[in-house]
Amino acid sequence: SCQALVLCPGTFPNGMMFVGDVSFEGGRFGEPSSKQLTASLKNIGHRMMRFKTGTCPRLDGRSINFEKMAMQKGDRKITPFSMRFKGKTPKQRPCYITYTNKKTEKIIVKNIKRSALFSGLITGTSVRYCPSIEDKYRKFPDKARHQVFLEPDGVNTNEYYPNGLSTSLPYEVQEEYLHSISGLENARILRPGYAIEHDVIDSRELKHSLESKKLAGLFIAGQIDGTTGYEEAAGGGLIAGVNAACFISDLPPLTLARSDAYIGVLIDDLVTKGTNEPYRMFTARAEYRLRLREGNTKIRLLPQARQYGLVDKSVIAQME
Repeated sequence: SCQALVLCPGTFPNGMMFVGDVSFEGGRFGEPSSKQLTASLKNIGHRMMRFKTGTCPRLDGRSINFEKMAMQKGDRKITPFSMRFKGKTPKQRPCYITYTNKKTEKIIVKNIKRSALFSGLITGTSVRYCPSIEDKYRKFPDKARHQVFLEPDGVNTNEYYPNGLSTSLPYEVQEEYLHSISGLENARILRPGYAIEHDVIDSRELKHSLESKKLAGLFIAGQIDGTTGYEEAAGGGLIAGVNAACFISDLPPLTLARSDAYIGVLIDDLVTKGTNEPYRMFTARAEYRLRLREGNTKIRLLPQARQYGLVDKSVIAQME
């Protein structure tokens, strides 16, 4: 038992993964799903839904011909998020751009019914704003090509993420269409792309603090709230963590207004409107977006940061 709990299980609750007509339980590749968590949430009264997301195959950079791609270097002048940044430029590696082509299209369209998304295996609601490569060819048949952005997974790894090629096609089809793309003719797949279905709660059953309305002291954040995306998960996790600490310290919860921050817009949308599809935070959702600027962050959020002890006193002094 505990006084407060922050629940951030991502895609693990009853996670089911799909690669073509092969499906298997998992929260992410090589890791088991959480099968009892959904039952526990249902037992305390939460209504559950089923969403779907997906990811790209991971490629061995040593098998990629980068000379056939356009290099995309990082910023020469670093614009930091934090005022603690000391001006030292971190080690960077470039990204690369290539494109699908008519041969790629032919391979994917020929095999599109073998995708779990179109074969009927997947029943969960998909991410509208991050379509799989096969979904792109279904929805945008007039497009001659689609961009593929090759991103290194880290500074000290050979693994690459071909952004734009999320898929649930069979392994052999993934390999075939990858080899049709300029620079990827000999690419080796380290892990195939896959779709994943997972359980989410009805986010209207949360307070603005991200505390459950069904169980005091339970704070829920991330994809289980119906969101998708790194920033959405990080923002929700921050608020849930702060408010769990507030709960056990008998402090009022930290809540951000729509005019305070995009996190405020995100949470307000979720807890008042709910979502029937994986939710992405867009600037267009914020009616105060002209106010939510990078340059006035300390004016908007420094009072809350000071009140809740979220920033060192030395940083506060620097900001003031």
